[in-house]
Parts: sequence; C-alpha cells; structure tokens
Amino acid sequence: MSTLIRAEVLGYCMGVRRAMDTAEKALENYCDSPVYSLGPLIHNKAALENLINRGLLMLEDTDFAVLCADAQPAPAYGALHNTSENKPQKKSKKKPPVVIIRAHGTTPEVREKLKKTGARVIDATCPRVLANQRIVKEYAEKKYIIIIAGDKNHGEVTALIGEARAAGAEYRVVQNREEAAAVAAEPFFSGLPAVLISQTTIGFEEYEAIKEALCASGGKVKVFDTICPATEERQKALRTLCKKADGIVVVGGKESANTKRLFQTAASLCAHAVHIERAEELPESFAALKTVGITAGASTPDEIIRDVEKRFESFGIDAGTMP
Repeated sequence: MSTLIRAEVLGYCMGVRRAMDTAEKALENYCDSPVYSLGPLIHNKAALENLINRGLLMLEDTDFAVLCADAQPAPAYGALHNTSENKPQKKSKKKPPVVIIRAHGTTPEVREKLKKTGARVIDATCPRVLANQRIVKEYAEKKYIIIIAGDKNHGEVTALIGEARAAGAEYRVVQNREEAAAVAAEPFFSGLPAVLISQTTIGFEEYEAIKEALCASGGKVKVFDTICPATEERQKALRTLCKKADGIVVVGGKESANTKRLFQTAASLCAHAVHIERAEELPESFAALKTVGITAGASTPDEIIRDVEKRFESFGIDAGTMP
C-alpha cells in the first residue's frame, strides 16, 4: 500500500490566516452593510468562493463610485406616488460599506481614495508587507533609488511601487539576475544610493542572485532581507520531503506566487510532481507510487488539504501515519 507523508510546514501562513479571519469577522459584524474585498483577498479560488457565498463582494480600485457612503436606497413606492393615502417616507441613510484591504496591501493613492468615499476601511495587509511598505516610504523620501525584487504584476509589488511614486522616488522592479544586471549597468546607478527590497514571497535563490548582480557592480546598495520566513520554511520542508517521496503533490491557488515556487522546487527535485487547486484534480496515477508527499502554499486552507488527503485515501493510499 502507498503511504502519504505531509510536509512539516504547509498551508496558511500568519498573514493569510489573519486576512481570512478579518473577512469572516467583518461579514459577521457588519451583516447590515455591503462588505468588499479590495481585489482578491488571497490567491486561492476555493477560499474566495466560500467567502463570496457568504456575502463578500469583490471591488477593483477603479470601482469606487459604488462606495458612496451617503447613497440612498431606492425610494419606496409610496414616496414616488404622493397621495393622501401615500405620504412621503423619510429617507433612511445607508450604512457605510466596508472595504477590506487584502493581505498584499495597496498604494497610498488608493488608501486616500478610499478615505474620501466615507467607507469603513479594515486593513488586513500582512504585517510583514506593511513593514516593507514602511521601508520603501522611508528611503523613497530620502530620494534613494528603490529597487524591488519580485513579480511586476503582483499586488504586493504594486503597493511598494505606489509608496515609491508617492514620494517621487526613482524605482525599478527586477524579476531575475539578468534584469538586475541591466539596472546595475544604467548610468545613474553608480552615483546614487539605492535600496534593494523583495516581495515577501520571492524565492531565496532568486533573491540571492539579484543581490549578487547588483552588489557586484560596485553601486551603493543597501540590502534588506525581506523574504517572509514562512516562504523559506515551506521551501525547506519541501526539500526534506522530496528526499523521502516518489511523488509530490503541491496544493494551492494557480495564482499564488509562493505555491508556484513550491511546485517549481518539487518538479526540479522529484520525478513526479503536480500542482492542484482542489482534491478532484488529483491524478489517480499517484496511487501507483510507493510514497507520496503533500505540501501546500501559504494561502491554502486547512480544509482543502484535508480534502486532498481524503482523496488519497479513496485511492487506497495510507494517510494514517501523517503528523
């Protein structure tokens, strides 16, 4: 019989669990107001679908017109047809909408726009992401060049760019060693002080390569090691797991940066690796493997991990020895 082994560290990190708890409490505490998430709260479709089914609404930063706090509900029929039998009704003021800033954070510009809508804003930005934003703000105001290592399209990076722009600082986003070397070759780089900071979910090896390319140029670069420990903990646990397993299943959202990097590591170290979002996506071919390891990204809910384990058991894989 095949055996299933869990990674020692997997699933929700502190920041994601905090954001999810914040959304669940908001839906309970403000049940008489519309509750919005500013963009996807986390990068996990199943978790988001669960919140949407409970009433969470999605909001893009171009849709703030819907948040007008003093908007009135549509008048009752009698208010439109004023007769002796139908007297005008008093207008009842709408409760202000609630907007949750997601774990990845947002820009100063968006925060200011939200404030002007009169909406009740709940900040669920991961504390580590907030710390990075403060670093960028501090050094951008000192007119350092801000160099951000990460995915140009990731919400966390967008928020960091927003801090640099708000202070009028020069900034660059680099995704790999080659892009870092190109920045280091720019004429301004050798003469101006710069700060290097990373997206919290970037890979350790990626960041080391970027640091090396920038520092080798002789530029004045102040480096901050801002990768979240949860990211590296999951990577280390996965590398250990790969030594014990014939196949690895990575569970998590296809849009999740840290989950995608877990899959990249698994695929490089193990002959059989698959990235799934839900239990029903698990290939039956894994039942033929002697030992299967399971890990999950930092935005993967506990219940989805359990569903995958149950799916393994339906294939006849022993999950009873897992921690």
